[in-house]
Amino acid sequence: MMTTYTTTAPISTSNTIMVTNEVQNSETQSAETTVTTKKFFDKEYATQYRKEVAYLRDHGFYPCFIKTSSAGVTTYKFKRSSKLFATIAAFYDNLEKDQAFIKTQEFITHSPAVDPVVNIE
Repeated sequence: MMTTYTTTAPISTSNTIMVTNEVQNSETQSAETTVTTKKFFDKEYATQYRKEVAYLRDHGFYPCFIKTSSAGVTTYKFKRSSKLFATIAAFYDNLEKDQAFIKTQEFITHSPAVDPVVNIE
C-alpha cells in the first residue's frame, strides 16, 4: 500500500516549492521525499547596482518597481525591452573602458619611471 501526500507552500512571489512525501507500507517500511522547485519567469530586469540605476535614469528608463529588503538592500526592477538591454550593454562597455583607463592612469602616476621634472642648478 502506498500513500502520497503533496504539500505546496509559497516561498516568495516568484518561486513555489512543492514537497511530495511518498510512504510505502511494507515489510521494509521505506520512506522517500522528493523536492521539486517550480521556477517562474521574472518579467522585469532587476538590479541593485546604483551606478547602473543612475545610468538608466539618465537614459530615460525608470524603475517600475522598487523593493527594499529587511536587510536594507534596495532592488530596482525595470520593464524588459531590447532598448533597455542595449543601454545596459553600453553601460557595462563604458564601465570596462573607464576601469581600464583608471588602471592605466594609476600605473602611470605610480610608476617609478615617470618622475616630475626636477630643476638641476
